[in-house]
Amino acid sequence: MKLEEMPLYLTQELFENPLRMPTVSEVNGYAGTLGVRFPEKYVSFVVQYAGHQVAQDVGYAVIDQLFDGTLDAYLHDIGLFLHYDDERDYKYSVQNKHLFYAEEFGVPDFVPFTSTDVGGEIGFDFSESRVQPKIVTSNIYGGVRDDDDLILMPVAASFDEFVDKLMTRKDFVARYGSNN
Repeated sequence: MKLEEMPLYLTQELFENPLRMPTVSEVNGYAGTLGVRFPEKYVSFVVQYAGHQVAQDVGYAVIDQLFDGTLDAYLHDIGLFLHYDDERDYKYSVQNKHLFYAEEFGVPDFVPFTSTDVGGEIGFDFSESRVQPKIVTSNIYGGVRDDDDLILMPVAASFDEFVDKLMTRKDFVARYGSNN
């Protein structure tokens, strides 16, 4: 799926005041404060769609092997793309989510960029490279530490690969069947 094909809508009901879309300079400036570089495709996407919600089931396939050796596929939905407007509704900002994981779990190299259907976040993992981050998802739901240890699970080797993995539920069912 191409990012420009993704069905999105601006979820202003989550925000007390309308969001101000970030500029390329702001997004790159925030990356600079972290000593990292965001992928260009992400930067160009987020300056147009920060704070937007996916309008229908769109996600990436997760394949689990069951105890009996069979494979079980399910669609891991993505949701709200986090924003950079730190003057409005900081709770849903990249800055807030990054700070939460850095302070609560000591992982300053994880920079979330979207929520998931189960309340965790998907983000960049800069622990191995400051310019070519992997994409991972967290097991912490709702931004609340409930004595769980943080687990960052791999999703894709790059942002481009993450985008290439995205599919609608219709495409998922056609490929894997209707397991979920």
